[in-house]
Amino acid sequence: MAGKIIKYYTDGNTSKGFISLLHSNLCDVDNLLVLKGPLGMEFSDIINEIAKDVVSKNCYIEFMYTPEKADSVRGIKVPDKNIAVVDGRNIEDIAGKNSRFYDLTEFILSETVRESKDYIARLEKEIESLKSLAYLAFADALKIHDEWESIYISNMNFEKADDIAKKMINEMLSDTKEGKKQITYHRFLGAATPYGSRDFIQNLTEGINKRYFIKGRPGSGKSTMLKAILKEAESRNITVEVYHCGFDPNSLDMLILRSESAAIFDSTAPHEYFPERKTDTVVDMYYGAIETGTDEKFEEKLENISQRYSEKMKEGTNFLLKARKETDILEKIYKDAEDISLRESFIEKIKSDIFKTTG
Repeated sequence: MAGKIIKYYTDGNTSKGFISLLHSNLCDVDNLLVLKGPLGMEFSDIINEIAKDVVSKNCYIEFMYTPEKADSVRGIKVPDKNIAVVDGRNIEDIAGKNSRFYDLTEFILSETVRESKDYIARLEKEIESLKSLAYLAFADALKIHDEWESIYISNMNFEKADDIAKKMINEMLSDTKEGKKQITYHRFLGAATPYGSRDFIQNLTEGINKRYFIKGRPGSGKSTMLKAILKEAESRNITVEVYHCGFDPNSLDMLILRSESAAIFDSTAPHEYFPERKTDTVVDMYYGAIETGTDEKFEEKLENISQRYSEKMKEGTNFLLKARKETDILEKIYKDAEDISLRESFIEKIKSDIFKTTG
C-alpha cells in the first residue's frame, strides 16, 4: 500500500442540506489533529501543504474532500500512522479521540480583520442564504426525481431484481472473515460542487480487480441491490466502503470491498462510466428487472420529468456558484490579513507534531 493515494468526498451539498460523513472515516484513527478557524479561512491550502510532507514519506494516504470548490480538501488520513488532520468546522463530537486543536487565527492580523468586521458578517449571512436556496432547489429536484422513480418501480419485476442481487452477493462475497474487525465507512460517491458534479470513481477503483457497472433508470433497484449486498457483507464480517449518493444521501451509489478486490457502483449520469478492462462487468437493472417497453410507453412523461429535474439541479448549482463567489471575497479578506512568517511557522509545527506522534 506504500505511496498509494485515494480520494473521496466526506461532505455533500445534498437535497437534505449540507451533510458531513467525516466522523465515519475517523472511527479507526486515534490521533486527530483538528484545525479551527472562521468560515472565510482557506483550510484546504493549509491541509495540502501539510500533505506534501506526508506524501514525500511514501505513506498510504487518504484525501477527504468537501464540495466547497471542485478540489477542496477537508482532511487527510494516514491509516498506517493512525493519524488524521482535518478541517474542524462542522465537527461537534470528537470524544474518545486523542485530539489536538490548532487555531488558524494565530497567523491572522486581528486588527486587519476587525476593520472588515461588518462586511464579513454581511458576507457570511449572504453565503448562508445562497446555500439554503441551493438546498431548497435540490429538495425540489428530489421530489421530481421521486416521480421519475415511481414509473419504473411500478413496472418492476421484484423477483427478478432479487435474483440479480443474490447473484451479485454470490459473485462478490467470500465466506465470513473470522477474527477480522468489521468496519463500515460512509462516504459520498460524488458531490454537487459550484462547478457541477464531481467524483473520484476511477481513483477509488484503480487497484480493484473486479468492477461491476450498474446500469438502469431511477427506481430500477440499483440502490436497493447495493443495500442488500452491504447487509450481507457486514453479516460476513467484511469491511465495506459505502458511497452514498451526493444528491440523495439515503440512496447508495457504490460499495467497495477491498478484501474481495471488488467494487460495484451506479454507473449512470452524472457519474456514467463504461467498462475498460476485461474483468469489468455490466449489471443492467433496466433490461434485467423492468418490464420491456417501459421507456417507450412513458416517453413523453419521462421527457417532461427529466427536463424539470435538470432545471432544478441547474438552479441549485447556480446558487452554489453564487455562494462560492461570495466565499472567494471572504477568503481574500483573511488571506490579505495573513502574517506569512507566522503562517509558515504554524504549518511547520503541525508537520512536526505529525511525525513526532507517528515516529
